[in-house]
Amino acid sequence: MSPAQQRAAASLLGLQASDIHELTLNKWAGVAYSNQPIPARNRPGSAWTWLPPRFECPHCAESGIAHLEWRLSWITTCLAHKVFLHPRSTPSHEEAPPEDLAITKLHSVALANCDTSHFKRWRDSIRISGGLRHGPRSRGIEPPKQRAETLRTAAPLAMASTPEERCEILATWCTAMGIRELWNALRSSLQSREMIDAADALAARQWIKRRLAAANC
Repeated sequence: MSPAQQRAAASLLGLQASDIHELTLNKWAGVAYSNQPIPARNRPGSAWTWLPPRFECPHCAESGIAHLEWRLSWITTCLAHKVFLHPRSTPSHEEAPPEDLAITKLHSVALANCDTSHFKRWRDSIRISGGLRHGPRSRGIEPPKQRAETLRTAAPLAMASTPEERCEILATWCTAMGIRELWNALRSSLQSREMIDAADALAARQWIKRRLAAANC
């Protein structure tokens, strides 16, 4: 909703515009997605954005319950019933693995706190994982189970707690794919301080190796 629409809705309902803001996806603009909520303008890994309201928990649906955060690409499971979200047209009660539930919980807490840095770190991790072909390249608009796979693949890098750990994971991914270091286009697209530092540390490590190799020639 635009600010004018929020003011108009607030006037009709006898509320403050800030109350309307809290009831819409606008409160996560610039936090969970980078642009205004226009899914067609999403880019792989960089701006997982909002989805049409077509995914739901079949258990919650029976009670008429739907959560606003289910509209976001980051949320793939229902934490209350421990199942994947599914299209309304093909409901399923498929249980979600503990690791996918844990990732949903992380994102749900970050949404509650409007933690911008959390989502920047995860977007960069998805971008790096897809760019290195370590994991699937995802636009964030796939079904929840497919999005969960993308998140699960990027999780080790996104959840690493120290700069050394992030650099080591990044080096391991590069080695596995036969890549010595991140190319400039991928490095320049990073937005989170943690991932920029990891990429720089990996580049420094490769530079030292080249210098040592040249010195021994």
